[in-house]
Amino acid sequence: MSKFKNDYQAAKWAAEKFDRTVEAVYQRILIIKSGKVIVYKEPKAETPVVKKAKEEQGVTIPKGFTFDIQPTRAVMFEDHVRLYF
Repeated sequence: MSKFKNDYQAAKWAAEKFDRTVEAVYQRILIIKSGKVIVYKEPKAETPVVKKAKEEQGVTIPKGFTFDIQPTRAVMFEDHVRLYF
């Protein structure tokens, strides 16, 4: 930095070396000279995509509905009834 007349000339020289724009390098030089500490946030881990199970298109049978055997759950469809034990 001491071999350049000003910070902008240093930024012009460094921009070619770092493959960045002159303005970006100049801004970085000013931040470094001011003594500010730049803290970068760690990227958040990607949340896995949760696929929803296909919802059953049935109607839950009311509690008063009785069977010969006692299922834990019964779902009534238009053409059949599913019993879960």
